[in-house]
Amino acid sequence: CSSDLVRVDSEFGNIDYDTGGPYPFAEAVENDVTGLEKVTIVHTNYANTPIVSISENGINQVKFKEDRIAFVEKEYFDILTYEWLAGTKETVFNNPNSAVITESMANRLFGTIDVLGREMVVQRVQPIDFTITGLVRDMPSNSDFPFTFMGNVNSKNREGGELRSEEHTSELQSPCNL
Repeated sequence: CSSDLVRVDSEFGNIDYDTGGPYPFAEAVENDVTGLEKVTIVHTNYANTPIVSISENGINQVKFKEDRIAFVEKEYFDILTYEWLAGTKETVFNNPNSAVITESMANRLFGTIDVLGREMVVQRVQPIDFTITGLVRDMPSNSDFPFTFMGNVNSKNREGGELRSEEHTSELQSPCNL
């Protein structure tokens, strides 16, 4: 099997390109396209930079904007190779509202890489509470996937709304036997 990756992008006439398409398209690719070894959703929000925060006793301790955020499925970690410092790719998304962060994000948020089980909030459209279940080394600076936060795409916001209903997504595919 090849280690090639395919990323689906959208074109809007001849004036604009976007990394991805609507969620139903991602599901159609996964269900209807043959010859792909693995398919995953990579949901980003480049138009609206999320705010990342942690709090103690209801008081924000750290709060900053972070644009290197993605919401992914567990297959993302089968397609892209990360060096795991804590947690495992097999178990990090056993529960919704789980997240994997990088070493640099851990140090920026908590001042340490001892972060498993710690809580954080990502404010996009609605605040979403996450439990950190994995820690990985940062990707090289020339990566097309420079994310410092990878949250479970099946997470729910504080009002119970699903992330999948908010916007669109990219799909990563690992082609084999095409």
